[in-house]
Amino acid sequence: MTGDWIALVRSDLGVIPNVIATPINIPVQVTSLSPIVPINYLGGEILTISGDNFGFDTSCIDVVFGDNTACQVVSASMTTITCMTNRLATSTLVGTSISIIIN
Repeated sequence: MTGDWIALVRSDLGVIPNVIATPINIPVQVTSLSPIVPINYLGGEILTISGDNFGFDTSCIDVVFGDNTACQVVSASMTTITCMTNRLATSTLVGTSISIIIN
């Protein structure tokens, strides 16, 4: 899952002290968004975001449009997030961004 992680080494005797001071960063990568046609600004559309390192816990994932309208996350896997759109604040999405926040 995305984020900063500290390596933990275990042996038969237990945990070996960590000598790596720098966390390992695993970035999120978005490769595609579907549908690519304009979505209905009234909501109810299923939006599929494809990529890598999303994680499985839907309670830790937020998808938000540039007008601060949330897209309700329905399911998630390491490579796909599916969300249902709510009614958007504006009827146009020209130049609108989408933020994916993984807590």
